[in-house]
Amino acid sequence: MTISGDGNPEFRIDGLAWTTTGNITADQSLELRMTSSASGSTMNSVTVNVGTVSDGWDVTTIDLCSLPWGGEVQSGNVVQAYAVAAPTWPQACSSETRVCQDGSVLSGSFTEQFCVEPPSCSEAGGQIINGVCRFNSSSCPSDWSQASGWATYGPGSSCLSRTFYVDFNRCYSRSGESYP
Repeated sequence: MTISGDGNPEFRIDGLAWTTTGNITADQSLELRMTSSASGSTMNSVTVNVGTVSDGWDVTTIDLCSLPWGGEVQSGNVVQAYAVAAPTWPQACSSETRVCQDGSVLSGSFTEQFCVEPPSCSEAGGQIINGVCRFNSSSCPSDWSQASGWATYGPGSSCLSRTFYVDFNRCYSRSGESYP
């Protein structure tokens, strides 16, 4: 008995050592193995000869695309991706469907696997006035100001924007407008 072909094929009889030549008799078990190609969509073929009888065995690898957050996806499959993992208010999570094409090209450009929606204006303690979410400085969420590296302001003032800083008893928006 012999085995030949791509991917360093071997066989073993009745669970003994792996080899490329040997003898097999009736009622013995036969196992085959080979290494698949490192390239996508590539077939390795093996031929097994037992006396005057031959048989072939083929293994074809699949195409995979790398995901920006780690891991892989098979060619033809899709994944949902997000522009940012944690958008700031008033933005919301923005997603796109990315498709693995030809096992090498992942369509689209979004790179985040998950997205957490920001709280709404009212959930964050704000109030919409004239189409703008305003916060009384005593209710401005501290985690928002900490995330931006700016400070919160004490009672008696309102803030027009989500990110702000305090200077001489005024609350300033990112654009530099102040709100007494």
